[in-house]
Amino acid sequence: VGKRWLFVADRQYGDLKQPRRFLEAGEFLVRLPLRVTFLEDPARPLRRHVDRDERQVVEQWGWIGKDPSQRLEVRRIAVSRQDGEEVVLITSLMDGDRHGALDLLELYRERWTIENVFREVVQTFGLKKLIGSRPLAMVFQTSFCMLLYNMVQSQRQLAAQ
Repeated sequence: VGKRWLFVADRQYGDLKQPRRFLEAGEFLVRLPLRVTFLEDPARPLRRHVDRDERQVVEQWGWIGKDPSQRLEVRRIAVSRQDGEEVVLITSLMDGDRHGALDLLELYRERWTIENVFREVVQTFGLKKLIGSRPLAMVFQTSFCMLLYNMVQSQRQLAAQ
């Protein structure tokens, strides 16, 4: 049996097309875009949780998409942030007991940590302009900047100790 992947992605991958592509190679956990409609399954009761930050989490089952012939069955996990924005994730991992909602939220939070590292690298090393337009030049510059970033982080840790 081949490997199955779990794709963890942000809103731009939460339309009706991309999750279907993810399903070809595995499962998905994606932030739901505001424009995508979720229809709750009335036969499945929702679950409520409280995350580590004492925020309310609601877990539901249902479908995304308005057109019944195009709908995709998903599990929806929503958490309300302090700024009033609701973070809504959808996943193909339908077993809520095996793949807990709070665990999936933590996994998504880890993905967000990676985004913050990339943002910091771009800002620190001025990557708005690349040294070349060829793929090898972009890979070299990105790799070099990540190496420098790791060195800076190591020095920060040593200084903190």
